[in-house]
Amino acid sequence: MVVMVMGLSGHQEGEGHDRSKVNCGNVDIDVLDLPGCQNELLSIVLRANKPTVLVLMNGGPLSIPAAAKNVHAIVEVWYPGALGGTAVADVLFGKHSPSGRMPITTVTSSAELPNATDYSMSATPGRTYKYYTGEPLFPFGFGLTYGNVEYQSIALSVSEVAACKSVSVNVNVENSGKVDVVEVVQVYVAPPQDLSKMFQPPLQTLRGFKRVPISANGKQTAMFTLDALSLSVVNEDGVDVVYPGSYTIYGSPHAPTPATKAAMQQAKLTITGSAPVPVSQCPGAPKCIGCTQTY
Repeated sequence: MVVMVMGLSGHQEGEGHDRSKVNCGNVDIDVLDLPGCQNELLSIVLRANKPTVLVLMNGGPLSIPAAAKNVHAIVEVWYPGALGGTAVADVLFGKHSPSGRMPITTVTSSAELPNATDYSMSATPGRTYKYYTGEPLFPFGFGLTYGNVEYQSIALSVSEVAACKSVSVNVNVENSGKVDVVEVVQVYVAPPQDLSKMFQPPLQTLRGFKRVPISANGKQTAMFTLDALSLSVVNEDGVDVVYPGSYTIYGSPHAPTPATKAAMQQAKLTITGSAPVPVSQCPGAPKCIGCTQTY
């Protein structure tokens, strides 16, 4: 096996300045790709036809379409600190089954990034996983384990609910692999897209996640509760509001994308009523996701 450690350093990226663009001779390298001749070195190593693991060290995102297509595995370690080598060794030699998840959406090239001067939260320019309409290289929340985890089903406690009421969500997962794993089960809420002409709601929002231990050939059920705040949308005035309409609830290993959402476990939920209800008017509604403070 070949382990290739590549990526960036603090000399190429950091707070307050753009990432430096480093080409490979006369070969133009995308500013989000591995800088310099790292891709060329990787392609030479791959010709040996040995199982190759790419270990990435970086602070910001790396768009590595060629490497992602050709290597056998990628371990994203960011800037791991003094014990990073030990942690990577534990993963590569099977002492620990990885369970980390991507906290960002990784696009395939810098051409897909929105203009840095436009911070509007909408499908145009498509900022963050909530509004991005393209197919990412790695979606928000993505990550693999040494098991083979399959999402079997999703069930809601009710299919219709009044504003301010909560809904229970059960996501059933199975590990058909031979290794015990910890799966990060995620729940996304996709609101109706025609709520208002004044603003565009997000395509989907992460509303819950749980680390679920699953033994080899085992099954587990991850249980969630979606309260009024979890089912709300921030309106044009910055107010959390529960809107009536049809919502889609996803139980998934990462954020839904155009290519993956149809195959994901999902359920429809209808919020009844004739008018939007601010969360602040819901009795005992929390002020934040997962917090204990209430209005």
